Amino acid sequence: MRALSHSNILACFLLAVLLPSLSEAAEVRLQRIKIFQTHDLPFWKPSVYFQCEGEPKRQLDVVVEVNVDYNFTLHEPFQPLTELTAPHCKVCGFYDADTLTDDDAFDRFFLCPLDFKPAFSGRLNYLMQSELNATFICLHCNPERTSRSSGDEFEGTGINHPNPLYAIFLGIGLVTCLSYLTVLVVSWLKSGAWPLYRRRMDSDTSRFMEMFEEEDGRLTMYLGWPGSRVGGTEE
Repeated sequence: MRALSHSNILACFLLAVLLPSLSEAAEVRLQRIKIFQTHDLPFWKPSVYFQCEGEPKRQLDVVVEVNVDYNFTLHEPFQPLTELTAPHCKVCGFYDADTLTDDDAFDRFFLCPLDFKPAFSGRLNYLMQSELNATFICLHCNPERTSRSSGDEFEGTGINHPNPLYAIFLGIGLVTCLSYLTVLVVSWLKSGAWPLYRRRMDSDTSRFMEMFEEEDGRLTMYLGWPGSRVGGTEE
């Protein structure tokens, strides 16, 4: 069997490395929010926005009053807030924009895919005492989530389920990679390790036979078998 080419080995390596990163990013949306205070001067309207590190701001223009529940749909201009890919988390937060000084943070927190519980239809409720209360929803963040309940406010709004072909392509890729590795191991054994092992066995066998012949000759001379001069001299 011929050895694998460098291109095949490289393709196998890239397939093994890149396939885990091909999982679909799950969209995180804001379902509701209530702020308990502002970080502005009295009588100034707050300018609330959401932001994850390294990503654009998501301005929540309608959030201008304290102690008021603001509920949102999937089609708000700021939706989705961000995207998560398991198992990676992001550092995110709600902020109050300030034109004179640095923006004030209501709070900053880790947003992780597995925090969205299946029992709550992919929802995550976040409460920061004296600051805000927000509910996020991410239907595809937790791979073990249950089916959505009939009372889900986002039911029928057009969020697509993960592409089932991904699992098929992943399985095909893994089988292909394992096949390449198997061929590589077999080729290596046949071209390198096995011949070396056979040569070593032949060498050991030859040495053993030489030692056996030498000992057999010594034993023959010692016992005085024909041709031996041990034990006396011929007259």
